[in-house]
Amino acid sequence: MPRSGPEGRTLLRRAVWTAVTLLVGGCTSGPEVSIFFPPDGAHFFAGDTIHFAAEGSGLSHPTDPPSSIELVWTSSRDGFIGEGPRLDRNDLSVASHRITLRANGSVGSAEDAITIYVDPKP
Repeated sequence: MPRSGPEGRTLLRRAVWTAVTLLVGGCTSGPEVSIFFPPDGAHFFAGDTIHFAAEGSGLSHPTDPPSSIELVWTSSRDGFIGEGPRLDRNDLSVASHRITLRANGSVGSAEDAITIYVDPKP
């Protein structure tokens, strides 16, 4: 549940999953990918499960199988943290993390990034 932290930042203790959709098809503006959970600037305590979720569009041709889209998550602090549109982690280092999602599809690639904070347990 969200609560206020230092400087009015949001601390997230638990998360409720939101549906994840990976749209496949042509896109006139090129491939796009968006991290929609957690929100940019979110705070968590060490050991809490952090749910990551993303969606994308225009990453592959309509005839390509959804499995032809590769989604790779990385942390500026811990390196590679997983693959796919959804990811759960409870072992990120206590630190600020720039989380990057890179999507590679048959018609191109796209990237999105957020910053999250893993704080020591009180």
